[in-house]
Amino acid sequence: MASSASSLKASVIAAREIRYDPELRTHHLNHVLNHLTVPTFPFIASCDLLVKLTFDNRESETQIEIQVKDDDHRVLFSVLKEVRNVRQSGLPSGCDLSLRIPFLIERENLLSVEVKRANDTLAQYDLFVRGISNE
Repeated sequence: MASSASSLKASVIAAREIRYDPELRTHHLNHVLNHLTVPTFPFIASCDLLVKLTFDNRESETQIEIQVKDDDHRVLFSVLKEVRNVRQSGLPSGCDLSLRIPFLIERENLLSVEVKRANDTLAQYDLFVRGISNE
């Protein structure tokens, strides 16, 4: 989901593994996640995120925050990232970044992964976490 209210547009997707190939300058996603199954509760789970950002042509760098919230709106993970345009000339300004996010999950939950700038939500991805006995 991308935001149209800001000069910065974003999208985010979760996967079991995301690898970056510097020669091809591409990200490879393995097993895109709609849900995550954990063996027990509480459990420290993790997944990889791919965040794609497109800047307004006048903007070359900014700071974003990536948050994971549970269905009670508690923040389980948060990180600030300085991002800047790294795209080649002739391409839309922006960047792609991937990162592994850990979070403590205490019960089945619908998590919200959010990309924010100055409290403006630019993108959101829902990820359901369930216990192995409920598969």
